[in-house]
Amino acid sequence: MSRKDFANLVGSHENTIGNYERDDRTPDIVFVSNVCKKTGASLDWLILGKEPVLESDKNPQHAGIISKNVDEAESRLQQALCRCSRLEDELHNERQLSRDIVAENRQLWKENSMLREKYARLEAVKKQA
Repeated sequence: MSRKDFANLVGSHENTIGNYERDDRTPDIVFVSNVCKKTGASLDWLILGKEPVLESDKNPQHAGIISKNVDEAESRLQQALCRCSRLEDELHNERQLSRDIVAENRQLWKENSMLREKYARLEAVKKQA
């Protein structure tokens, strides 16, 4: 079910649903109540994740919708977890690269300092000669 279809089902706007999905906003009690009424979802399941998912069998036509939504949510969650894993690996690699660059910079500063000292000594010898 698309975000637009779900928004129409529960009497909301698809942008509002998007805000809820991204945790940009928290649904109010009216919205939560509408979701429970329109889908037959249990309030305990919707808020706390406790079973049973369906309040009763009074809306069996929505059982398929909820099952499909759960499958889609699980799929999106799996994709998000894979993306998070890739991003964590990328972040680890970037941090390691940063540490390597910092270490190289320290070494270059030490070498630069030694070369300046050597140059100063050579200049002193040159002036004496």
